[in-house]
Amino acid sequence: LDMVAIQKHILGTEILDSPYKLIAADIDRSGTITGADLLELRKLILGVYEEFPNNTSWRMIDKSYKFLDPLDPFVYEIPEIYEIFDFNQSMIIDFVGVKVGDVNNSALANARDNRIDNRSSHKFYYQLDERPVAVSDIIEITFGSDELNLIEGIQHSITVDPDYAQLLEIRPLSDKISDLNFFITDKEEGKLNFSWHGEVDQNESDKLFSIVVEVSKDAWISDLVSIDYEGLRAEAYYENDLASNVDIEFVSSNEELKEISLYQNVPNPWIESTEIKFYMPSVQNYSINVYDINGRVIHTHKAESRLGMNKLVLNKELFETGGIIYYELIAQDARLVNKMLLVK
Repeated sequence: LDMVAIQKHILGTEILDSPYKLIAADIDRSGTITGADLLELRKLILGVYEEFPNNTSWRMIDKSYKFLDPLDPFVYEIPEIYEIFDFNQSMIIDFVGVKVGDVNNSALANARDNRIDNRSSHKFYYQLDERPVAVSDIIEITFGSDELNLIEGIQHSITVDPDYAQLLEIRPLSDKISDLNFFITDKEEGKLNFSWHGEVDQNESDKLFSIVVEVSKDAWISDLVSIDYEGLRAEAYYENDLASNVDIEFVSSNEELKEISLYQNVPNPWIESTEIKFYMPSVQNYSINVYDINGRVIHTHKAESRLGMNKLVLNKELFETGGIIYYELIAQDARLVNKMLLVK
């Protein structure tokens, strides 16, 4: 969001309105605010840098200092040192702490600060084509959304599950995206960061980028990739600086997946936990009931589905004994049943 604000200032569409914001935007400490500052800030966000090479994390400025030109604080040297020649009385020397890169004043200076987010209840979704993939396939997974023309920027981390696939390549699909928008933090674990700000033309493709992976076991696309919420704060930025969460919808273009589908749990047989996947062609209420071999209900899960592939994880703690277990999915007029084997 800071990058969106700095970009607007450079373009002249929305000027940073205080000398402290301008100092925060001068990432490379050159005394000017240019695209070079955006490049430096993006490298820090993506994890290429752990610290700015030409600047400090904070700049401390004498609070009593009056900027001769508040819209150009770099005309004269900024006072960041206070010299006391005769320390013969109690003194209060106040300062303003400027967090470099933080032009919207959202940084937490200490543990007592509370984060105040201008957050929307709306969620930004990538729409990914859900389909089965086979071991040794080399496939391209495309990240796109029908809301790209509504956002001003986005950042998040992605994980390619190393149990299912290996990350090979990242391909930008828009002329607004380049390799500089990505940073692979751990290729073996399939982890990468993505940060982008700008505008997408109405007539441009609704695709941002794709990742190329080699599949290591039979699976679905939803098994391979996910938003990594332990990485960058997953946020998309709309007008008025509203931030929304980011997630993925796995939607199939396959006609066979236009109806409600229930799949075999994985793993099966299982010992510790297992995952039940089911496909929903629309958002709707559903319930999953689990029965023992005598027809006794062991567990019931009710919720609202998401469009596309859904999943439910069952743990061994739910079951007193093992053996053959049945599970059914009930939604609208559909009732689908399958069975599994719990080893205890």
